Amino acid sequence: MASSRENAREWMKRNVRNHSSDIISHYITTGNEVKPLDTTLTRLVHPGLTNVHESIVFHGHNDQVEVSVAVDTTLIGLSFPTPQGTFNGDTRPYMDPIIGFLVDINAPLLLNIYRYFRYISLIISMVIN
Repeated sequence: MASSRENAREWMKRNVRNHSSDIISHYITTGNEVKPLDTTLTRLVHPGLTNVHESIVFHGHNDQVEVSVAVDTTLIGLSFPTPQGTFNGDTRPYMDPIIGFLVDINAPLLLNIYRYFRYISLIISMVIN
């Protein structure tokens, strides 16, 4: 889908438009947990997001489905306190264009939080001032 809008449109037609009456999901994720060091995949995520979003709009599903990307918590530099959260400095060249695109289309950034479950189990011993 990153290679062309036509590929994204055909994928949308086959996998979303033809089943739109059955759609329960609200998001299509592109590039699930792509690591910034994986340059083969990182160069495809932003074009993939753009093409999938364009095909969602083209097929008239923009009120029903959004495109986003899911990242894992290893990209997070500072996560607590939450309002001061930041990405690791080395992830910024990869994440900044993606975040900018998601802001432009008013879509969320999705975060896979498996490691958060360990953290939340320790919350009882955490002092919050």
